[in-house]
Amino acid sequence: MSHLKTWANVEKYYEICIPSDLRTAAKHFCKSHMNQTQWTYKENTGVIEDTILFEYSHDEKDFRNYFKLKEKNY
Repeated sequence: MSHLKTWANVEKYYEICIPSDLRTAAKHFCKSHMNQTQWTYKENTGVIEDTILFEYSHDEKDFRNYFKLKEKNY
């Protein structure tokens, strides 16, 4: 079986919710810093909000640092 995003189906991922106005920049960051199989972008998961799923915690942290997003507090 291929590794292609099987991690997203077993709930072993790191999640970030972002404002949808960051959509273009967020997708560009993911495409230029990670393999396509390491992230999944879900549009309109909330009111003016998108969600990104990452396979690895270091990718999530790099994304948060780049966009100056706060860590989850829950």
